[in-house]
Amino acid sequence: PSHDNSIVVLLALRQRNMDLLERKAQAVSDPSSPEYGRYLERDELYGISGSSAYNVDLVEKFFSELPGTFQFSFGKDFARYTCTIACVEKVFNTTLRIQKGRVAPGTTPIRASEPVRLPVNIQNALEGTSLNAPLFMPPHPRQSKVMPFRYKRSGRTAPRVRPMMVAGDQFISIHFVAYCKDKVVNQDTVQNGICRNSPHSRLITAFDVLVLQTATNWQKLVRVPAVPDTLGEKVAKTEDNQTCTEFNATLGNIQNYASTTVRIRSLFSDGSV
Repeated sequence: PSHDNSIVVLLALRQRNMDLLERKAQAVSDPSSPEYGRYLERDELYGISGSSAYNVDLVEKFFSELPGTFQFSFGKDFARYTCTIACVEKVFNTTLRIQKGRVAPGTTPIRASEPVRLPVNIQNALEGTSLNAPLFMPPHPRQSKVMPFRYKRSGRTAPRVRPMMVAGDQFISIHFVAYCKDKVVNQDTVQNGICRNSPHSRLITAFDVLVLQTATNWQKLVRVPAVPDTLGEKVAKTEDNQTCTEFNATLGNIQNYASTTVRIRSLFSDGSV
């Protein structure tokens, strides 16, 4: 092949905690697990299984100092290195040959005639290397811009449920925020006590969740204690860009074949709702 032509090399960085990720995947599908239905978000997945910062920095420093171009994927689990054939042969200590016969669309007929060889520390930071990476990448389809859901900051005492629910065959997972006695959104964690810092000092001790399926005239009432074992949480935003605490809970034994509505009420420490 002409040594002036460019080739794309795909680098797969070494992943971490794959056994933990497998256990997490099993737990979210196990009705007897407290993590049932609590699917991980993309950032959480990268946090568990993504390559270590040390390996990312090592690979980036090595390839960025070479001729050609280097680019990470969004999660930094893959990288793409583009350089001339002569450059790739030198960097990877191999010889490239043109494969005879048909090749898959979008791939290159150029193959390494012998195993690639990189410095040991770089080799240890990678799961694998592909000299058969696509010469072009199809553009991502245009995504409609979805604005993150924002909660009202005040004006109510009943919890506010995020409209979108996650549903499985036998469960639903809901996200919501609580409002304190002063009708201001809660900013406290479950561990510290929901509404502990509210001027009225009335903690929320539990939530009553009513699941309704009007098409079948079916309903289910679940009391969810305000404890870490039953509630997940993360930081959310209000309409005026203030922070609040968003809770999530998973409710099992629910047939998801009909339109489902959820209503929630808070139970306060003084006995009021």
